[in-house]
Parts: sequence; C-alpha cells; structure tokens
Amino acid sequence: MPVNAADNRVGDAADLSDAVDSPDAPDAVDGALELVALGTSGSWPSAGRACSGYLVSVAGRREAARHQPPHVPPSPASGNEADADDGGDAPADASAVSILVDAGNGSTSNLQRLVQLDELDAVFISHRHPDHWADLIGMFHALRLDPRLQRDPVPLYAPADVPSAVARMLSDSSVAQFDAVFDVRAVTAGDVMTVPAVDGGGLEIAVEIFPAVHSVPAISFRFSALRRTIAYSGDTAEHPGLIECASHADVLLCEATWQGLASSYPAGVHLTAADAGSVATRAQVDRLVLTHVSGGLDTSVSLREAQATFEGPIDVAADLNRWTLPAR
Repeated sequence: MPVNAADNRVGDAADLSDAVDSPDAPDAVDGALELVALGTSGSWPSAGRACSGYLVSVAGRREAARHQPPHVPPSPASGNEADADDGGDAPADASAVSILVDAGNGSTSNLQRLVQLDELDAVFISHRHPDHWADLIGMFHALRLDPRLQRDPVPLYAPADVPSAVARMLSDSSVAQFDAVFDVRAVTAGDVMTVPAVDGGGLEIAVEIFPAVHSVPAISFRFSALRRTIAYSGDTAEHPGLIECASHADVLLCEATWQGLASSYPAGVHLTAADAGSVATRAQVDRLVLTHVSGGLDTSVSLREAQATFEGPIDVAADLNRWTLPAR
C-alpha cells in the first residue's frame, strides 16, 4: 500500500503508470497532501523519464482523469518495493488544490493524465534553466488556443528572471498575450503565500520560499497542508538554507544530479546522491525522495550512495510515482 494509515507514516511510492482509467481503481485517500512525480530526469529527458515536474495537491478525492495514457516503462530503482496503485477513476466530488511545481520538457504530458491544465491553481518554477520550465510554452499555447481550457490567468510564481527567459522562446505576438494566460508573480527567498482552491472549497496549500545555491538565481520550496509538509530542493548545492527548508519534513524531494565524490564536480551547482542523504539526515526528514538524477546514470547507484548517508526510507523517483500523506 502507498500509505500506512494506521500510524500516518509515508509508505512506499505508488506507481501510477498503469492507473488511469482502470475499472478497478480505488479512491484516493480523503484529506491528504500528495506528491506525484511528472518528470524526474536531470538536465535532459531520458528513456521513460521527462525533465523536472511535480504535482503537489491536497484533496478529498482525486479528480477523474480524462485521457487514456500511453505505455510507461517500469519505475527505476527504489529503496522500498513499490506497489502498483490502480487509482485514477475516482469521482470529482470534492474541493482540491493542484499546484504544478516546475514544468520541464515533457512533464505536462504526464500532468494531463491526472489533472487538466485549466484545473491548476498555481504554477511554481524554481529557476530559469529550460529543463525546469520548457513546457510552459506548450501550456501557454494550449490555454490560449483551446476553447475547452479557457479560464482566468494561472498564477505563475517564479524568480524575476524566468519570464524573460520564457519570452525569448515566444514570438512577439505571443509575448504580448502572455499575461492573458499567466498571472506572473516574482518571488524570492523569504516569501510566504497561500494557494487556495480555485473552486473556493476551503482547501489551501501554504508555500514558503527558501534560497537555493545554483549557477543562476534559484529557489527551493516548502509546501504544507493538513499538518503535513513536502520540501523540494529545486536545483541547488548543499547549504544551510536547504536544511532549514527541509527541516522535519514528511518528504524531502531532493535533487541528486551526480554520483561519487562531490569534489569531482563544480562547486555551488548540484548535489550528489550522498549529499542528498546528508541533507536528509541533518534536516531530520521522515523520507527522502531522490530526483533530477542525470540522464543515463544508473539510479541504483544513486540509491546506494544516499543510503550511506541517510538511514531512513529512500525512493528514487520515477515518472508517475505518487506519495500520499494523510491528514494528521
């Protein structure tokens, strides 16, 4: 099972790759904060793995998916045996908050197996590198041109230099219409905001912004609801702000771009898997989820290296894995 409801601990990652439109799909847990990995590959897509993208949501029940998915390859290595969860056809009968966190190459294809673009309550982008926002281009055109997706502008939270990076990929006429699709809001470390359900149903997710140390301005995120917390590193090197961001989180979704000795790589850019485990230990998190593993690397090696520095449960995220945190 994906969740041990009896003691409210996070259970093994559930694989949603074959879940959508299953006739035997069970309902999602009522009153839960959830994380779904939409893209987990670092820097470029790899076979079966899109670039960085994640769905953070809180809901009574999962919305019913609208589209039949393509085949998805099996999940990569995990520290625990993952049960296949056939969830996906639950009725859309409750308020929900859905946040897209980063939108790397290909990630919104997986997003639309779970929620539609017009159902998003907000989008958060960690920094200006395209493997974390490239799918904003497709989202822009879909929300602008598809009459079925018409809605008020989607709140888009990002460092101040992200919109100009996106604009360089658009025509002049599209740039002129960008604000009609996205309500751009610049954020920086120290900002705190609340994302309410677009349907006004009373649910909300609190979001705190923390500094990241990367080759360009970047941020990390802490998402909280129902007395549960998910921390996301974004792209960053190890530093005290990351420990603060992840402190006592139920789940730390942490980049683990590299393997081996940190001294073998440029300083101030990324984490190794062992670094990620060290962060999890120092922050005293309940569970570590490794992501952004560089395309082509053997993820089982990343797992072993993280296990050497963190004694708690570890998963190596695969696209369409889900972690469910029941309300406390």
